[in-house]
Amino acid sequence: MAKTLNTNANFLMALSSMESGWLDPHNQGLHNLYGVTEAGGNNLSFPTYQAAADYWVKVFGKYVQNTTSMDRFVAGLRAAGYNNVNKNYDQELKRQLSAVMKYKTACGIK
Repeated sequence: MAKTLNTNANFLMALSSMESGWLDPHNQGLHNLYGVTEAGGNNLSFPTYQAAADYWVKVFGKYVQNTTSMDRFVAGLRAAGYNNVNKNYDQELKRQLSAVMKYKTACGIK
């Protein structure tokens, strides 16, 4: 996805881990990598993780394409109407990026 969208994979990992609850059992069962809902209602269900990724790229990808900073990535999500009900979303997603980076470091992942 990061290559397709020409953005940082860590931004997508932060978004996915935050929105899916680190792919909790509920989102696992739905194959919902990004906790995508139907207009803020019920979570969408996908037949595969790839289908979920493809859907996300199709619907939201253009808003984050070519972003090189988390600020621009979040601004793109906001422009898409992504989780606009949460006034602290920007800061929460930035904290989640820090958590992802700490996790990767702890696991020796580059």
